[in-house]
Amino acid sequence: MLKFLIVGFGSIGQRHFNNLRQIGEVEVSLLTGQPVSPPDTRLYRSLAETHDQKFDAVFITNDTALHVPTAIAFAERGNHLFLEKPVSDSLEGIDKLTSLVKKNNLKVMVGYNMRFHPVVKAGKDLVREGRIGPIISARIAAGQYLPDWHPGEDYRRSYSASRERGGGVILDLSHELDYARWFFGDASRIFSLIGRRSDLEIETEDNAEILLEFKGGTWCQIHLDYLQRPPERLFRLVGRQGIIEADLVAGKLRVAETDKAGWEEVNTNNDFQSNDMYLEEIKSFMDYLGGSVTDSPVSLADGIKVLQIALAAKESARTGAMVPVPGDGLS
Repeated sequence: MLKFLIVGFGSIGQRHFNNLRQIGEVEVSLLTGQPVSPPDTRLYRSLAETHDQKFDAVFITNDTALHVPTAIAFAERGNHLFLEKPVSDSLEGIDKLTSLVKKNNLKVMVGYNMRFHPVVKAGKDLVREGRIGPIISARIAAGQYLPDWHPGEDYRRSYSASRERGGGVILDLSHELDYARWFFGDASRIFSLIGRRSDLEIETEDNAEILLEFKGGTWCQIHLDYLQRPPERLFRLVGRQGIIEADLVAGKLRVAETDKAGWEEVNTNNDFQSNDMYLEEIKSFMDYLGGSVTDSPVSLADGIKVLQIALAAKESARTGAMVPVPGDGLS
């Protein structure tokens, strides 16, 4: 029986807890300060209480600003890690965490669950196959009204609303930055406009317009916001031999090739439910832990590179200039 610890018990921690219980014979413990007591679950109220315990993996799902120090504490003990996205809100401690992971030969996966969305996966397959040739330009967008994210909760008290806790639309919706990298490779430079453009009662940015240039030559415009109602999540890729269009909310994907007439609808999973991608994500992590998958489905290096893009976007907005995206040799 695999033994897991979940650190933090917000919405994503609760989701992982329920999914781990659903998947199979596992023992799931919690480290949280929240007044919860799920049945048949061992609770820890402090990091010190877990000191003598050994876990097959630790799920880091607390506030973004606490991810890296928490991950370091468990990496020092030799625990494998599932690190919820984003990796952090700064680069502080990143080198130490990376060194510990290498030194202790740890397995790490970052929780970019949108890679497991059937429309995103199908889009990636079309890009990999070269279905529309080299991608010249792309538009990616994601927006949802923040007060609707967690019904029954006060959005003003969420980490999304707090600068200190690592919130803000760029880090919250960094899924789009991640799958842009997954599609197009490493980025080279970035220009962005970022700010709070609404009357939402938050400290963080609620809007971002980002222009990325990738080393492979693709230009990509990414829009992120906390405002759209109904929500939007889409991408449109323009290649030398056609166009790929996707609507993730509707679960639709289509392709138009220059040598063919009209649009072709691409079949994706019509029975898809949003929790399915989280289940697949967890199963892929368990396959990685078990050795049937040799490489991390979403590596620590992947997560750090997305963080570097996010931080470069903030620097561009601060200076009003296009800035380089660090190329640090991570692999």
